[in-house]
Amino acid sequence: MSEARPGPRDDGRESTRLDAFLAMCLARFREFYRESEVVFWSFVFPIVLSVGLGIAFRNRPAETLPVAVVAGPDSARVVTVLSGTPLLRAAAMDAEAAAGALRLGRVALVLVPRPGGGVEYRLDPSRSESVVARARVDDALQRAAGRRDPLSTSVAEVVTLPLPWTLKTSFRCRWTGCETPSGRERTVVSGLRRWSPTGRS
Repeated sequence: MSEARPGPRDDGRESTRLDAFLAMCLARFREFYRESEVVFWSFVFPIVLSVGLGIAFRNRPAETLPVAVVAGPDSARVVTVLSGTPLLRAAAMDAEAAAGALRLGRVALVLVPRPGGGVEYRLDPSRSESVVARARVDDALQRAAGRRDPLSTSVAEVVTLPLPWTLKTSFRCRWTGCETPSGRERTVVSGLRRWSPTGRS
């Protein structure tokens, strides 16, 4: 059988294989956008899903943990110390209310001041926020009681950023220099490389 060849076009020019290919693509495209459910699942749904996951799993700052202090002779002093501590929110309660708040998850930790300056911690060890709250509260109370750390320490912040921002900032800062708003060196970590404002990997 002889191969069918494209015929002449309406404008009199001879049709080519490219013209036939473009006409087929146009027909397929028209078939595609005429089916609204196909357009939704192909374009709208992935965008909505990406936005929803981005909101659900976005980076969040450290959480301020609520703690309860059982009312007593020394509870006012404990509440005052904890109220001035970052990432802690302390409130005085009676023993029954504090136990109920801990049971319902409204507070992460319950403190019971003891005579003589001691403190008893009541917490659920299966809850990670309770363990973190206990460490923060104990550090704040120990420092208020006069504890001094013999070892000097420092903090180096590590920020995880999307790859396009990382590569763009990496090239810009490598050639022009880069300063951070806080004046401290911040290290940017991506999935492919490690970059710091000093230009050294």
